[in-house]
Amino acid sequence: MLGPLTVDPSFEGVGIGAALMRRALGAAQEAGETLVLLVGDEPYYRRFGFAVIPEGQLILPGPVNPKRFLGLELADGALARARGPVRARQDNQP
Repeated sequence: MLGPLTVDPSFEGVGIGAALMRRALGAAQEAGETLVLLVGDEPYYRRFGFAVIPEGQLILPGPVNPKRFLGLELADGALARARGPVRARQDNQP
C-alpha cells in the first residue's frame, strides 16, 4: 500500500507530488515489489499507470469506495495473481 503522499498547498502545481510518486514507485521496484496498491482518485493516478482494481478481487480491511481502490503492476501478471484480503506483510514474508 502506498500513501498518503501530500504536498503543502503553497507548493501545489510545481511537480513535487509527481516527483514523490515517481520516487516511491522507483523505491518499490528496487525493493522487488511487484504490485503497488493505493486508495485515491483514479483520474490523478492514471498518469502513473494506476487503474481501478476489479471489485471483489482484493479486499481491504475497512470500507473503501471500490472506484478509488487502485493498483499498479511493477511486474507483468502481478495483479492477475493477487486475490483475497489485503493484509500487512510480516517481516521476511513475500
